[in-house]
Amino acid sequence: MENGPQAPQDETRAIAFGLQRILFLANQTEREVGRLLGLSATDYRALSTLMQAGPMTVGELASAVGATYATTTALATRLEAAGHVRRARDDADQRKVRLHVEPATAARVLDLMRSPMEATTTYVADLPDSDRAAVAAFTTTVAGALADHLRTLTDISEPDACPRRSPTRKDRP
Repeated sequence: MENGPQAPQDETRAIAFGLQRILFLANQTEREVGRLLGLSATDYRALSTLMQAGPMTVGELASAVGATYATTTALATRLEAAGHVRRARDDADQRKVRLHVEPATAARVLDLMRSPMEATTTYVADLPDSDRAAVAAFTTTVAGALADHLRTLTDISEPDACPRRSPTRKDRP
């Protein structure tokens, strides 16, 4: 039965490849949206983090994006200079300064992402309740697995034993 249902192993493989493609396309989309905003991939990732989490201190943002405080301070300065964020004192604790995404930037990002967001929302809304619950459980599980894996990678203290570049004559004995 060439056109019949796929065997579970084939469906599992199709899901794995589909997830890899989603991750690849999400990365490429993030890079392109950043480019359209005049930002590097790293700066856009920080901006995206602020959009999702809300106002944060530089230290909180550094922790969220896995960067040093010094790197994140420079990143925040670039985002501020480009008009994408502003620094403001925390209402509850005036000693803290939080980074806030400018409304025009948030609107621009949402406009650039509207098409896939609406397509996904429409597709999921049209699913039967049981399928929607399965998709929600699946995406939650996959996100958790990726978060766990990221923490594992972050905790690795020694880089891969493979060289990062080809040795030059100067490096050879």
